[in-house]
Amino acid sequence: MNHHEVFLSFKCYSGKCNSGFVINFLGAVTRREYLYCFSADKSIPLSSKEEVMYTEYPAYSEGYFEWISILQSVIQAKNKFTMFELGAGFGPHLVNACIAAPCYHGKHFPYNLVGVEAEPTHFEWMKQNFIDNNIDPTKHQLINAAVFEKDGSIYFQVGFPTYYGNQIIYRALNFRNFIKEALFFFMPHRRNRIVSREITVTDYLTGKKETGIIRNEKVKVLSLSTLLRPFDYVDLIHADIQGAEARVFKSAQRDIHKKVKRIHIGTHGSQIEDELRLGSSCCRH
Repeated sequence: MNHHEVFLSFKCYSGKCNSGFVINFLGAVTRREYLYCFSADKSIPLSSKEEVMYTEYPAYSEGYFEWISILQSVIQAKNKFTMFELGAGFGPHLVNACIAAPCYHGKHFPYNLVGVEAEPTHFEWMKQNFIDNNIDPTKHQLINAAVFEKDGSIYFQVGFPTYYGNQIIYRALNFRNFIKEALFFFMPHRRNRIVSREITVTDYLTGKKETGIIRNEKVKVLSLSTLLRPFDYVDLIHADIQGAEARVFKSAQRDIHKKVKRIHIGTHGSQIEDELRLGSSCCRH
């Protein structure tokens, strides 16, 4: 099977990489500790600082479509490339776009990256991932917050950083947590069992399992309309926000249709997909 034509505009990287990292076909490096639950493609790990790696285009998988969205957006960018990543984790898609843009348009082509991530360890990993790839995080907008339909604060799952399913805890559960926290204010050993839980995750390629604790904490939340307000034009929004997709994007429909050229959403259920498609069709002119 031939690769999508968009890949032909980008050469595969060959060169060295430190042993604690993996490297993709653009030359973007990622610390192995960030990838536990999403095994790196077998063609890209390195075991020695002296080893030269000849990379290949990505394997055919769910992530292949993300690559197409990113690379097409980069190619179609005019004058400057602007990208949002919502639920950014350690910001891999932002880094990939940042490397792809000067590869295609030239090293002086400007770009602006916006990464929004609520889980505090993932947020720190995103900043470090930028540094590892020679991107200055202070020159871009990396925001430690969740994305929802309106600004404010909300409970969110934090902890166990190798788990990437952290999500917003919705209003009814927030209310229950509030009551339980009030009831057990003087009983912290009981309270901890209520607002935290143990989960086990499985690496979908190796089958390896890991168990950890996640807990519900109140975090800052911003709407997509608020995030878009300073921008006249956005080339790509990539979103993986664990079930909040419909509420986030429906609340910002007008701003999206005025300012955003392309959106790539990781949806979490057919009902959410139906809501997004309906909302998109209703807002078209």
